[in-house]
Amino acid sequence: MEHANYYLDLSVEKEEIARLGTSDSIQTSHSADSSADIQHRLWQTLLNDRLLTVPHADNGSLLDLGCGSAVWTSAVAEALSQTTVLGVDITPPTDIFKLNNLKLLRGDIEAPWTFLDGHPEHYDVITLRVLVSAIHDWPSLIRRCFEHLKPGGWIEVPDVTIGTFSDVYDWRDEHSPLMRWYQCYRKGASAHGIDGFANENRATCLADQGFTTISENFFRCYLDEDAVDDPRDQQIARFTRENVLGLLNAVTKTMQNRDQWALLNITSEELEQLREDAREDICQNAVARRYHWV
Repeated sequence: MEHANYYLDLSVEKEEIARLGTSDSIQTSHSADSSADIQHRLWQTLLNDRLLTVPHADNGSLLDLGCGSAVWTSAVAEALSQTTVLGVDITPPTDIFKLNNLKLLRGDIEAPWTFLDGHPEHYDVITLRVLVSAIHDWPSLIRRCFEHLKPGGWIEVPDVTIGTFSDVYDWRDEHSPLMRWYQCYRKGASAHGIDGFANENRATCLADQGFTTISENFFRCYLDEDAVDDPRDQQIARFTRENVLGLLNAVTKTMQNRDQWALLNITSEELEQLREDAREDICQNAVARRYHWV
């Protein structure tokens, strides 16, 4: 049995550091509704208004794992009105979307998939959208997706790397407050078993689990519209910047609330100051330092 696969890696910011996936992931909630809308508009701009890039029929079936606020899930259900769409999350929204072809289920996608009881076992398309900061065991999850795809089905995995990059500095450079902050972010995620660079080996992971026809596409999103000339790229930069600034607040608060600063050899006050410095770094240096997502 051969399953085709499409893998898409986009340089976009995560709506919330780990609303999706497992219950012990680092979690935040920084204005979830507005954040989800910004992220959705960013995806749409990057993909030229496409909701899916894999082959799909309007009368098929789609399983969206880690659907979060379900903004994208509801949009694809509305666009593909004859497609059966299931969204799964630990804390899915309730009584928000009134679409006959959409159901939102509560479940942990890294635990046994009991949430599928009473629902189809196999799907034409499975999506794992922006879950890098939520998943502990990617090979096991990818294998389970493989097993629940119909023959010839497709998986789409748009995601990001936990980190920011620069055309001037190495990502480990201590001269950049923004990069120092992201080092704390990655260490905090690592303490919970999260690999912030899991995307770098995603294609190999997919192939190891039996997928074929694997395709990767990479996009670079700058954090300031003045760093790019094209109007579309400027719009992407505005969305990305807004997401990053929101993320700085949300993740810092989460690490402080969980006393993770002790694991990072930094005080809570120093972590807060680093957040302020990182925000200032973006506002003052995003163009000169060419900050971007990869």
